[in-house]
Amino acid sequence: MVVFFRVLGAFEVISEDGQDLTPSAPKLRRVLALLILNHNKVVQTSSLVDELWGERPPHSSLTTLQTYVYQLRKILPYGNGSASELLLTKPFAYQAAVSPEQIDVHQFHKLVAEGGAALDAGDALRASEMLNAALALWRGPALAGIQLGRLLESHANQLEESRLQALELRMRADLMLGRHQELISELKSLTQLHPMYEEFQAKLMLALYRSGRRIEALDVFRELRQFLVDEQGLEPSTSLQQLHQAVLNADKELDYVPVSRRPAVEAAPVAVTVPAQLPADLADFTGREGVLAELKCRLSHADADNPVVRLITVTGMAGVGKTACVVRAAHQVRSLYPDGQFFVDLRGRGPEPADPADVVSNILTAVGVPAAEQPAGLEERAKLFRTWCSERKVLLVLDDAASDAQILPLLPGGPGCAVLITSRSRLHGPAGARRIELDAMSTAEGVHLLSAIMGADRTAADPEAAADTVRRCDHLPLALRIVGSRLNAMPYRSLRRLADDLADERRRLANLQFGDVGVRDTFEAILRTLRPGERAALHRVAAAGNRAMNVEEASRLLGTDVRATESVLDRLVEERLMRAEQSGIGAIRYRLPDLVRIVVREGLDRHQEREGVGRSRAGEDTAEGALSLIRVG
Repeated sequence: MVVFFRVLGAFEVISEDGQDLTPSAPKLRRVLALLILNHNKVVQTSSLVDELWGERPPHSSLTTLQTYVYQLRKILPYGNGSASELLLTKPFAYQAAVSPEQIDVHQFHKLVAEGGAALDAGDALRASEMLNAALALWRGPALAGIQLGRLLESHANQLEESRLQALELRMRADLMLGRHQELISELKSLTQLHPMYEEFQAKLMLALYRSGRRIEALDVFRELRQFLVDEQGLEPSTSLQQLHQAVLNADKELDYVPVSRRPAVEAAPVAVTVPAQLPADLADFTGREGVLAELKCRLSHADADNPVVRLITVTGMAGVGKTACVVRAAHQVRSLYPDGQFFVDLRGRGPEPADPADVVSNILTAVGVPAAEQPAGLEERAKLFRTWCSERKVLLVLDDAASDAQILPLLPGGPGCAVLITSRSRLHGPAGARRIELDAMSTAEGVHLLSAIMGADRTAADPEAAADTVRRCDHLPLALRIVGSRLNAMPYRSLRRLADDLADERRRLANLQFGDVGVRDTFEAILRTLRPGERAALHRVAAAGNRAMNVEEASRLLGTDVRATESVLDRLVEERLMRAEQSGIGAIRYRLPDLVRIVVREGLDRHQEREGVGRSRAGEDTAEGALSLIRVG
């Protein structure tokens, strides 16, 4: 079901068949409005909490916010006509996955841009039609009926400013068409409502003058000047004073010249906003100094002897903080790429990775190529994108890549461009890419991150508990952020208590869940992408406990030959579900990270409950499955 969102007036949600789906609860409307106005962008939970409760949020604010999102999902189950959720959960954030065409604000800006382009090209009639259509979308003040917090009020003010600018453009077009007499009444009303908006005052003076009412035009200036001097201690702007002098002198330049008698002018190109799509940087980002220094160096210095696109791939296990690291590096160098910074979520971990053809189409739309003018196929779209950026300086961030085939068509061709790629798996291409492996945090970095999230006083009060917490979170930023957010929501809970809870492996995953974000879900999503033989082998290794083993030991455990065992273990290492450690000359030992092992064993326990068998029997069944599947694979 496709839904449409109306922001230019009372906030409304309307289904494609005309059904009103607008939430009745005031706070639900506020949450949804903020997400829609930031559509397809990540909105931090802290921003939503600030919008709803300001500087004094209740202790239960995060839990309450999760309840609001849950209720919104019941009202708005689907977006864009597909089975994907409209409201997506991101780490400590939410995102509204909505096509811009579903929002009246997008339609308004598109029509204003077309009207402005027509006006610059001298087509006043088309400009007036486009701008009137844009203004007709307004049904009242933006976000009417919603109690505005700080963020929504800022959006509402920006939208009102855009409306006034569109009005001013339409007035200019109508004056070019000789409609000065029809405009006088409207302009008088606007000057009363916006007495310090000088563009309306100037157009009222011009409309009166062209209507043979020069004395009234001079009165407009006199009254405005008196108002500005009395209220602000200011004189009118230079341009308004010059217009006043021209009216006094009955300057012929002010007379109306029919459009047909005006000299032809060349159409001006449509102004396109430079894409700046990078997500917000994390205020509490911690560590990674060495990786950030290398990224900044490689992104900042082009090789004059080898002028090619700079490609960097950052890989690492799920939850290690690849996206946060790359986004911070991108922000540090964004000024070096003035022609655009793009961010694309390729959804490599999901069941439906992003289609490269759709990705290129979205990029072309962002740089001003209308969808109707784009080629149909991926290859031709990619050629058009490479042509566009051949002489430009562009930074492209491709997050969560699934494969080389997904990213290769998206690469720009100009030597002034750079591409940052994140992926859980080691990508074999593109050729010439610098590969950086992001490891888990050190204990010191993890404690620093906890301090940044929940306050240094709480970690300083029990540094041993803080270090224990980092170790039991496998030094993963994702797990540490969940812990920090849980403790923020429970200021009465001690860090030592949580560290002790994490020590119990049976309860660890429950304590590494906060709202919709959890370690369990993150790793289970990866497990679902494995082939049956790989998944079965992982079950057997996890059931064997927390120990490292060489390939021969693993071969005996799985009951398969060494070559087949090594192949499946390497695949698990590639998926970052297992670590391979050098333990001597040529000797490699394999180990499951603790959190992966716990997630897998919990899955075995659930299997045991469903099938009514013990864990050892379940492990035996798994081993048999691994044996047969690996042998044939």
